Amino acid sequence: MAPRLVVVLLLLTAVAAFLRTWNLPTQIVIDDEWHAIHKLLGATYAQVFASFGHADHSIPLTLFYKAIVDTIGLDEVNFRLPQVLAGIVTVPVAGLLAWRATQRASVAIWTATFVAGAPFLVFYSRFARPYAITVLLTVVALALIWRWRTRPTLAVAAGVVACVAFAAWLHPLVSLFPAAALLFVLAEDLARMRCEGRGPLVRTIALGAAVSVAMAALLAAPLISDFASLSAKAGSTHVPDAYTLWRMISIFLGGLPDAVTAIGLVLALVGAALLVREQRALGLYLIAVVVVPILVVLVARGAWTIFGHTFGRYVIPAQVIVLFWTAIGLDFALRGLGRLRELPGSMAMVAAVAVTYLAAVPTFPLVLRNPQWFGHMVYHLDYRFEHNVLANQLKPLALPGFYSDFPGDEPVVEAPFTFMAPTNWFAWFAPQHRHPTAQGFVHNLCLTGSMYGEVPLDARFHFRSFVDLADATAVRATGARYLVFFTDYRWGQPFKEAPKCIDALRTLYGEPIRRYPTHVVFQLRSP
Repeated sequence: MAPRLVVVLLLLTAVAAFLRTWNLPTQIVIDDEWHAIHKLLGATYAQVFASFGHADHSIPLTLFYKAIVDTIGLDEVNFRLPQVLAGIVTVPVAGLLAWRATQRASVAIWTATFVAGAPFLVFYSRFARPYAITVLLTVVALALIWRWRTRPTLAVAAGVVACVAFAAWLHPLVSLFPAAALLFVLAEDLARMRCEGRGPLVRTIALGAAVSVAMAALLAAPLISDFASLSAKAGSTHVPDAYTLWRMISIFLGGLPDAVTAIGLVLALVGAALLVREQRALGLYLIAVVVVPILVVLVARGAWTIFGHTFGRYVIPAQVIVLFWTAIGLDFALRGLGRLRELPGSMAMVAAVAVTYLAAVPTFPLVLRNPQWFGHMVYHLDYRFEHNVLANQLKPLALPGFYSDFPGDEPVVEAPFTFMAPTNWFAWFAPQHRHPTAQGFVHNLCLTGSMYGEVPLDARFHFRSFVDLADATAVRATGARYLVFFTDYRWGQPFKEAPKCIDALRTLYGEPIRRYPTHVVFQLRSP
């Protein structure tokens, strides 16, 4: 690999690091990120280990988070640190593997660029779910299984077993990818058995057995005690169709306009075909490990897989391969047009394509313009507004009166916080006003029963974006000038306890300075 290519890959890794870390401490914990929090608050380590959970909390991540909660305390950064690191490392790994497969610097650079800037991959690299980690582990596992074909060493086998078992522990569905890979190698061994004997076949079966044993060691307990939670994810009424796959492709290719997505899809198909023509076995191998998991998820009809986003995250390792194919197709197209030569002469064209992609996808605007609410699903369900069901549902909502009557950039506390994205409208309003916000918890203020969708803000949790409204000192310490309390809905349901909450707020913060039909405003400090 040329030194210049190494430098470019390092620069792209730096871009990836920026996109995955910018203002991460201010990013509000939202939606599926709460699955693990809810689980660790109500379960022992043994109970976490032995349960998939109704909400799929990801066993090893929840164990990790529980250990942090019990020691140094959980915050917005260490909560997402494994995902951030995995997302960053995936960029040079993808670039290196693209180079090893094609020996073309342009393909390596574009693959790394696409992986660095793809909004879907950036999103899950900043979100406390297992997908960014499983992408890295699966890509490495697939590369190691491919190497196993020609170099069946103990070290390679150990790498395969470790990557596959841990990835499956993080999210069992991801095991479809190495399973497809091993079946492909097994089919090759069967086809070559007359010429090469049974040795390769026996070795591959042994590798598959070792992988199975390692997976069983980690997953046997939850499979035995909580299989219902896993099986409940399949056979839903949500039937994915061609439109689902089209939206998934759009998301995979960067959320570009449909016409550009169509061109990108053609380039990816051309790239896949070219790889088969140039390296038949590798080309067919990659097709198999992409197509088989997609077909299984189609048949399984997992919950919410009618949405391209949900379907895509269940097969998210395939995105890296699709982007690799796109880079090959683009390389072929530009060479055919005479626009691309061997490096270094074509570096300007390679760089121009990379910069154009990073400028065209919505990743930088999403990260820079609204970092607090970057993790909200309204910005990621589909990157094209016309296809984004959630965004179109929220579009008719009028900006609450406070934000119109009190323009500016004064910090405010918004409450009550709702962790479920579809019923959290603060994220939708945020780009329409300039107020930085903290989110207010209300359970200790005015609710009874078990705490849900909130956490005790003690030594175990150091979330910067949340404040307990019952703690007037902490609320004023946020520096917020106003407390905006919404009285109409909580979690999408009529907020029946609102009057009780208002009375408690009046005791702590005085009379409201403004009342609206849906919210009241308290002043926390003078100008």
